[in-house]
Amino acid sequence: MISVGIDISKRKSTAAILNVQGEVICNPFEFRHTKSGFEELLMYVKDYPQDEVKFIMEATGIYHLALLEFLKSKGYFVHVANPLLIKKFFDAEIRKGKTDRKDALKLSLYGTEKWFKLDDHLISENI
Repeated sequence: MISVGIDISKRKSTAAILNVQGEVICNPFEFRHTKSGFEELLMYVKDYPQDEVKFIMEATGIYHLALLEFLKSKGYFVHVANPLLIKKFFDAEIRKGKTDRKDALKLSLYGTEKWFKLDDHLISENI
């Protein structure tokens, strides 16, 4: 079982993959917000059954919507986290720092620690 943490930005995102034991499966990498970029992301998880993959991303206004819709159309579990909850989850951390790579790893770690409590995002007409 793997958790794919994705730090969303406007034109590109950074993803990191951990297994549920917290081991890094894939160091943080960037991909563009294009169909080919999204397909590239899926290449990293193609060897795992879909029910063993959870994508974790923060709600970012509109920037996460294209990726969310793409992943849901492919049948993947996607958890869209409230940014405030993620911040509170990691507030106990001694070393502060904000980089896309660190945030992707944090989101992936959040996914591994909350694996059985995560809700799959449901696509509605309003997304």
